[in-house]
Amino acid sequence: MNMRIVKEAAQQSGATIENRRKWCGRDVGFYVKFDNGYALSVCYGPGSYSTNRHCDAPGPWSPQTKYAPRSKVKIVELAMWGPDPSADSGYTDDFVVFEGGVAGHVSSKRLPEIFAAIAKEDFRTVCGLASVSMVEPEEVK
Repeated sequence: MNMRIVKEAAQQSGATIENRRKWCGRDVGFYVKFDNGYALSVCYGPGSYSTNRHCDAPGPWSPQTKYAPRSKVKIVELAMWGPDPSADSGYTDDFVVFEGGVAGHVSSKRLPEIFAAIAKEDFRTVCGLASVSMVEPEEVK
């Protein structure tokens, strides 16, 4: 995954990349926060439906786990939260948009298109790009 392209796509979509996700000191993903109030988690660590789902270590969460470096990540797992101004975090407690909560095995090359669709609140396109069913529209907002 080319983070330069991902960062540029986020900026073009009115979004920021925040809170690099770490596990056992390793980079395992990041969050993208959109101006329209939605947030997207992009995961590629052990236990996620991603490049690093199965790692050669004694246990899946071990510091000795050998991870594919971010530059080699081709498949990611996505999850989304919707805006909820009444919540302390500013987001819904539950995942939104993707039926089943997350979209796994998504090509990292699709992230720029997914960011643009989230910015437009075009969730059907987001789900199509992620190859996952969508929660019914009235349940999304």
